[in-house]
Amino acid sequence: MAAARRAPWSLNELCFTITFSRGRSPGEVLGLYGADPAQARTLTWQEACDEQMFVADERLFLRSGKLGHWAFGYEALSLEGLRPPVLQALSEGTDTLVLFWAEGKMRFGHWRDGVEHESFEPGLSYSRPRSQPRPFWDRIHHRYQNGSSGYLAAIEVIDEHIRTSVTHEALSAPALTLELTTPAPDHLTRPRPPASRKGLGKSLGALRLDPPPPSHTVVGIPAPGPETGTGPSTSSP
Repeated sequence: MAAARRAPWSLNELCFTITFSRGRSPGEVLGLYGADPAQARTLTWQEACDEQMFVADERLFLRSGKLGHWAFGYEALSLEGLRPPVLQALSEGTDTLVLFWAEGKMRFGHWRDGVEHESFEPGLSYSRPRSQPRPFWDRIHHRYQNGSSGYLAAIEVIDEHIRTSVTHEALSAPALTLELTTPAPDHLTRPRPPASRKGLGKSLGALRLDPPPPSHTVVGIPAPGPETGTGPSTSSP
């Protein structure tokens, strides 16, 4: 797939997971994913690709940079940023947004102070959060009903919320990059952090995602689905 045909924010042809955490530094974000920030190198996306850091194998790689007042964590072929212990850690004392996208599947989430507030698949009515208020669902669904795809509606609302235009150039620019060898643990026993926050421990198991995939790394991406288009899906409820 040519770069011009890639979905916005996608730096490859398969999938990505990105988190945005308000008021955090890139090094802090790496630590809250369970990594050692001291092991990170500042690389562009192209430099990381030249070293074959982002390939469909069992290794997990993570990039983190700053966009305005928000720090992002970007994975090209894995789903660590969707895991509750990571989102709980990232959002302690602040707000975190997360978006996962692959051909035919996506998920948006909002966490605050270690608690999930919204989680849904943009554009798909059956995934609407039951509890109210649900401001992100309302804003994204409003754009979807007015002609945007669920995916484009989600990234437009994220751009609006963080007050920064997230571009391919920004995500490709030099950023802290490392192999994630010690993912955050699967359990949710992490206490409320003190003023200084430290990285988490080793992985205890594989990510599970609605329905659970078999591993952290996305190897078999589903066939293209309705949500990758530029308008509302004809098959959506």
